[in-house]
Amino acid sequence: MISARVESVRQLMLAEGVDALVLLGLSNIRYLCGFSGTDGVLYITAEQTFFLTDSRYIAQVETQVTADHFICYKNKFPRLVEELILHKTSRVGFDADAMSVATFNELQLLSAENIKWHPVSDALCSLRAVKSKDELQWLRHAARINKLAFDEIEPLIKPGNSEQFVARELEFALKRLGGEANAFPATDKGRAKGSFIEREQIIKDNIMSSLLREVVVPTGQTPAEIILSHYAPFYRERNIDGEQRVE
Repeated sequence: MISARVESVRQLMLAEGVDALVLLGLSNIRYLCGFSGTDGVLYITAEQTFFLTDSRYIAQVETQVTADHFICYKNKFPRLVEELILHKTSRVGFDADAMSVATFNELQLLSAENIKWHPVSDALCSLRAVKSKDELQWLRHAARINKLAFDEIEPLIKPGNSEQFVARELEFALKRLGGEANAFPATDKGRAKGSFIEREQIIKDNIMSSLLREVVVPTGQTPAEIILSHYAPFYRERNIDGEQRVE
């Protein structure tokens, strides 16, 4: 599956007129080589793939990463530019959405006149929008995990249980069922008292599934009282023509 993705990237590179593509965003790195750590660089040329990271991830790279070459660096960007120049890449594409201005400026300074940098963010997004049969299967699996976890903790959403408690139980259920991590924390999103908003996103082999549920918890208040208690801080009174009004 990864080799097919890399070949699609090479077609993108050809269309964009770049000699290599540098990826710093962890989601794209994992998508194209399998690495799930927190620091690394992947760059792809017309014929080879190179993964760069530091010594903390040597063992992980050996068992997880699909790439032609692995490079262990002490200084990330100087070593990256050194490799790009060594392989005679003069026009390099990069994902601007995953690269800060500070990093871009540093790469430009290090590469001087040797490399021209070309953003390809939109093309990368279009590439990942097309799902393979395997990816569709994982999406369904991630969605099933979300549903099963929510069904398990739904009885806990009741008066007396805090949203933080329910959120912790939900995260535990998601992981127990095979999910890797929450992409975002479960939250009530600041909605009116008496409602519990549960948004779950679980990562499974770099696949995310999002589920949005709203559960109304009885509080003994009327709907009007719930609304007023929620919005009261945004209201103020003022006197107009001798009449007291609420805004």
